[in-house]
Amino acid sequence: MRRFVFVCLFGATLCGPTACREKQSDKTPSHSDIIGPPLLDKTAEQLTQTEFTAYLDHPVTPGKNLIWCATMPLVWNELMDLAGGEIHLAEGDPPIVTELNKKTVTRSDLDDSSYVALAGLTPGILDSIPKALQLKFKGQASPELLSQIPQDLPENSAVSYSYLFKNLEFEHRFEKLEYGSRFGSIKVNGFGFRAGRSKQPLLQDAAAQVSVHDYKNNDDFIVEIATRSMGDRLVLAKVHPGSTLVQTIAIVRERVARPPGTVPEDEVPMEIPILDFRLIKDYEELIGKHIHCPNPSLDGYPIEMVKQLIRFKLNEEGAKLKSEAVVDVTSAERIGVPPPQLIFDKPFLILMERKGAANPYFALWVDNPELLVPFTPEKAKQ
Repeated sequence: MRRFVFVCLFGATLCGPTACREKQSDKTPSHSDIIGPPLLDKTAEQLTQTEFTAYLDHPVTPGKNLIWCATMPLVWNELMDLAGGEIHLAEGDPPIVTELNKKTVTRSDLDDSSYVALAGLTPGILDSIPKALQLKFKGQASPELLSQIPQDLPENSAVSYSYLFKNLEFEHRFEKLEYGSRFGSIKVNGFGFRAGRSKQPLLQDAAAQVSVHDYKNNDDFIVEIATRSMGDRLVLAKVHPGSTLVQTIAIVRERVARPPGTVPEDEVPMEIPILDFRLIKDYEELIGKHIHCPNPSLDGYPIEMVKQLIRFKLNEEGAKLKSEAVVDVTSAERIGVPPPQLIFDKPFLILMERKGAANPYFALWVDNPELLVPFTPEKAKQ
């Protein structure tokens, strides 16, 4: 009786919840503490206007949000290494398998200090994962899906795991917009700065963090916001999308490569919707299918669970990302003449990436307000 499990965490921490907390200093916040509780907490099945994808070459559906992060590619790469080559399904490969087998996203797209990725056989791998996380993240791990891996896995079951945490904090905080912002016809919570900020030195410092790439008009521009993480980039692009997420990213990256400009005048506002969500996705198209791979000792077993968690927060303080995924294979069966406005009130792309990397590690195409934070007047909170 053998099963193999692969787990990927993006910005979450993996080891037993109790063990991680025991090793963590009282003065050291966990990754969950750093990102805080979500304002939107849903499963993919509860969302009607948002799609998950495990690969970048996924179609952009008009009217739909599209979300991706690097944890699934990382964990699949580890699984392929363990399986001795490409993984196929006896029942036929859906697009997710075909695309993940290409190894488009690799370790080279990440910085070593931000992730753990490993695979192995039980029982040893179940001890190796928390040890690797403790060594890399010094007890700040805060897993959520790890507990769903059965602790009684038969000996020589296979587990593949990846974990990534990113905190792109702004050096200077932006203003949370007292009167909110808009996305389409919906009023949402937002941050940035209003026109006429010269009388507010702190907002001047915040605005200096913004570079404007290739502004064409108020509905076609790209901004990059500098963060404390010098090796990473935070890009927001209000553009017309390509037919797929990877095409949209390529269009944006080509334009970002052009020399940037700063936010020009004091009368230029910037408004960005706040996002603060925790989403869980079950990849139903893989469940119940049987693995076919070069390693005969892993060949033929069915996939029982494929689950991914993404925790993302973008507000006046910065961008924080945490994601986790589990896959269980068991023997049981995204400068015109008038004064510009940097208002993200229509579909836009959010990218988080390492400078110089071939691929991003997080992408979100925001096409509708389903993932945005509904406007709440500040005075109502007092």
